[in-house]
Amino acid sequence: MSIKTKLAKGAVALAVVGASLLGSAATASANPNAAWLGYGYTTSGKGVWCVQQDLNKIINKGVWRGWASTPPPYGNIAEDGAWGRQTAATVKWFQSWLGSGADGIVGPETGSLILSNSEGNSYCWGLIPGDYL
Repeated sequence: MSIKTKLAKGAVALAVVGASLLGSAATASANPNAAWLGYGYTTSGKGVWCVQQDLNKIINKGVWRGWASTPPPYGNIAEDGAWGRQTAATVKWFQSWLGSGADGIVGPETGSLILSNSEGNSYCWGLIPGDYL
């Protein structure tokens, strides 16, 4: 076998491995074991930041216009990773908009709704609780 043939076969093998790695990295899933977020649960950290970022994406997309009876209470909220009154109120607003119990807690149901409506990055899928994989 010539060097050229060996290099060609090696390049094909690398391409196949690379494609399979990219394919597996691109598939994200909600994490049913992620910590619940909100008062009485986790109130700081990357999961809270992800909720804030994804809620801002939902608000900025404007898909709620014409569906929600009221606009988001604060517009965009700070993406500081700290659960506060603005984050809690925006979660309650989001829950009301989608007709789920407006308790201000991000558990699996609310987390799944946030993730599916924000089209958030796959990094956050492991940090926000969800009820599907």
